[in-house]
Amino acid sequence: MARDAAFQRAQRLVALDFSARGAEIMANNPSVMRFMGRDSGVLVLIKLIQMSGAGSANGLSYSDIGARFGVSRTHVRALLKTRRNTAM
Repeated sequence: MARDAAFQRAQRLVALDFSARGAEIMANNPSVMRFMGRDSGVLVLIKLIQMSGAGSANGLSYSDIGARFGVSRTHVRALLKTRRNTAM
């Protein structure tokens, strides 16, 4: 597959269709888009979803989240505050 030009061309054409669909899905979810445009936003979102599903998000601080992803406590707070305000 690495040197098969026909396969690579076909794969790129299929990927273009998925790319357009992915952009459409994201455009219909402004709350998620707020995370997408921020430093470490997607990582923070994924981690919070994992932790909430496991029931381990209680007592987690902005500093803890920031330390996990190399961003400041202030950045995490602003990211989550923006998220909370758009959900209402």
